[in-house]
Amino acid sequence: MIKKAGESGALGSVGQLGTAILDMQQHVDGLQKNLDTLKKVKSAIGG
Repeated sequence: MIKKAGESGALGSVGQLGTAILDMQQHVDGLQKNLDTLKKVKSAIGG
């Protein structure tokens, strides 16, 4: 029987790592958007 990627063993660990990487990428993307916004605000106020 083949286990699904989220269950256990090596495949489970790889699946969890993939999920963690995707989650981190989403957070990084969000932070980048925030930084871009802050840079725009800083420029607008003459910073």
